[in-house]
Amino acid sequence: MRLEYLSWVEVKDYFENNNMILLPIGSIECHGKHMPLGTDYLIPQKIIALLEPLTDILITPVIPYGCTESLSRFPGTISLGQDVLLSLLNRVIAEFVRHGARKVIVLNGHSGNGNTIEQ
Repeated sequence: MRLEYLSWVEVKDYFENNNMILLPIGSIECHGKHMPLGTDYLIPQKIIALLEPLTDILITPVIPYGCTESLSRFPGTISLGQDVLLSLLNRVIAEFVRHGARKVIVLNGHSGNGNTIEQ
């Protein structure tokens, strides 16, 4: 069940009986000359497309940006930095908690986000 396709009433109903969300996150970064910038975003997107029919968990939209300072010199690479990503994740999760989420599964497509997610 994908958040972006639900009405607010459907989300309200979901949280009356459920308390878990799946929050996918990726990155837009250089992957050499042969791979798309969105590889770390596209993989979680594909995983949630495969998971959706198998689960009733509320799946949020993929957060496309992450921490990738080491590759920021390559055109198209977008790095939020650790502080901004942590702030973004904390705010997004806090909003879901406000609506009733108590368990958050983070599906991470980019290893550079790992330290921030663990915080």
